Amino acid sequence: MKKSEIIKGLKVGNADLNGNSISRIFSKGDQFIIYEIETNVVGDSLKVLINPESDDDYEYLERNYEAVKYELNNAKVELFKTKRPVAMKNLLSAALSLGINALENESKTENGSNCDESKKLLNEVRDRIQNEYKDAFRNKLLYVFTTVFIVLGATVLAYFTCEFEFDCFDNASYVPQLIYCFAAATVGGFLALVFKLRKVNTDPDIGWYNFIFYGVERSLISIASCFIVFSAIKSGLALSFVEELDSPFWGYIILSIIAGYSETFVPDILSKIENK
Repeated sequence: MKKSEIIKGLKVGNADLNGNSISRIFSKGDQFIIYEIETNVVGDSLKVLINPESDDDYEYLERNYEAVKYELNNAKVELFKTKRPVAMKNLLSAALSLGINALENESKTENGSNCDESKKLLNEVRDRIQNEYKDAFRNKLLYVFTTVFIVLGATVLAYFTCEFEFDCFDNASYVPQLIYCFAAATVGGFLALVFKLRKVNTDPDIGWYNFIFYGVERSLISIASCFIVFSAIKSGLALSFVEELDSPFWGYIILSIIAGYSETFVPDILSKIENK
């Protein structure tokens, strides 16, 4: 089989020369191919095969590849950090193709300027991955710390409510109870955020200030859910068993945490009330 036919035979779904299943082809020509294999290690998934007919062509293509291989490997090491591995592999493949083809239109004796350009592009992709990862980490911290700040604020308010019992509120016996429940609900919202933090969309195009808003929004949703649960219990429409507990206060606290944590708890209650 001719060497060029080997490259032509490498298609999505087929196995490469090492028996790896090809899942995607980024660049393919008569002399080399850049493709992706199925593997759990994202940094090892990008592969290159140089296989021209001429030994001279192989020598200069391989030399070009070796010239940019260090920068390529540095970028591949960072691939596990990106949320868009396919897009980044496309960029790496374009930069690598430029480096491998560096001498086709220049000289076959030494690396041309395209190799330097390829190195520059590969380093830019690596830097982009690193910067997006740092931005994503910062945005998650903003998201978490915003909710932590709200939890602390609500907890302090609940503490002083317990100390002074809000005597300035005439006929407002529910006010202290609501404040305690709201504080518990923010804790539930914080727990939900922490457990699902890996799934939070940290697209680099989303501004950092949006994550502060998201944190406030999540806490407000938790508080609103808690108010619905509190109202349902007090009205006797749902969960009225809480009033019959030996310690109703802690029943309210637990249900408030659940209301702040669960995305389905309050909708289920509303559906039951609607059916009634």
